[in-house]
Amino acid sequence: MADLHFSIEINRPPEAVFRLIADLANYHRWLPPSKTYAATVDISDTPIQAGTTYRDKNTSNVLLGEVRAYSPYSLIVFHQGTEKKSLDITIRYELSPSGNGTRLERTTTITTFGVLRLLQPIVVGQIRQENERTIRALKAYLETHTG
Repeated sequence: MADLHFSIEINRPPEAVFRLIADLANYHRWLPPSKTYAATVDISDTPIQAGTTYRDKNTSNVLLGEVRAYSPYSLIVFHQGTEKKSLDITIRYELSPSGNGTRLERTTTITTFGVLRLLQPIVVGQIRQENERTIRALKAYLETHTG
């Protein structure tokens, strides 16, 4: 198991940051596809809530996801896993007011199983890069698209 922790200041209120994170159907507006993320589809509830299910597609896998915690405008937790049970990921966003904006804490917990466990350092490295890309894109979008 590996825990990755990221923190960023975003010059927007927690409500705006939370709404964008919770808007799974529209991630394509601010998060371009990559090798590890292509699209979020089959979202069971709009707006999302605790218990909402979805699927994240990438170039080689589909991750089955569920919203595990949903507390506007301070906490949202996503849990994802591969269909073959080789990878388990929990993404926890904690938001708090900070000056004129929001302090966003993102913790990603990664557990690998089976053969994928042998590749864990590579998998964790790829997920780290994707996490960094995601929070940079989130910040850039929020700070340039006010409204």
